[in-house]
Amino acid sequence: MKRMLIFSLAILLTALSLSAQEPTTNWPFKFNDFQSGAIRTLDGSLITSYENLFNINLASGGVNYVNEGTIMEADMRRVTSAQIANLVYINVGGKMHEVLFEQEKGLVVRLESIDVEKMNKTDIGYGVSSSTASTNKTSLDLLGFGDWEGIHLTGQTYTQARVKQGSGEPLPLRSDLYLVVDGIRIDATKTAVMNQPFVDKAEAKAFFKVNKIKWGKAETLPAVVGFIYDQKHRAQ
Repeated sequence: MKRMLIFSLAILLTALSLSAQEPTTNWPFKFNDFQSGAIRTLDGSLITSYENLFNINLASGGVNYVNEGTIMEADMRRVTSAQIANLVYINVGGKMHEVLFEQEKGLVVRLESIDVEKMNKTDIGYGVSSSTASTNKTSLDLLGFGDWEGIHLTGQTYTQARVKQGSGEPLPLRSDLYLVVDGIRIDATKTAVMNQPFVDKAEAKAFFKVNKIKWGKAETLPAVVGFIYDQKHRAQ
């Protein structure tokens, strides 16, 4: 009975460390703690030497890692993909997108990021008065994080970050779905797909109807990836 209790507790602690939390200015990360993983670079090498502790920075869109007890940033000019815990990410436009579905013709991905528009509303709070927030400065500027400088935590020790993890101002999160075909990222919306110059609009409408595409449901989108690929390569 005691062994079963310990085992159950271990599973619970693992689930808690992987579960998403509301990011804050002191912890702008995807995971509640840094996770084991690896980074793939442009030359094909696999980097696992940074104590194997990684996290996705939702503010910058990049990858942070722990090196000799210090939080560092991966060079997104070199990173192509990453595996953190049981999730796979791909670098699209300098930001890490979670791979939801992968096939030979392309990918369905999700980008989780800070909702800057929501932050910049004058009624969002963050300890800033509405009169102050009505200036040209954004909420991020007023908090001292203009252009996300200072929020990436680079150079801060892992221990320091963990101590302050429960504090800081909350950062609203947004989640967007995209389709990636031949390295091109397309919004996972009917309008964006039909506006691609190589897509036949009549064929697209018929395809979406027959395949019962639901744009907010990622599981229906791999079929659209295949459709885009076929349309693009037929037009070449």
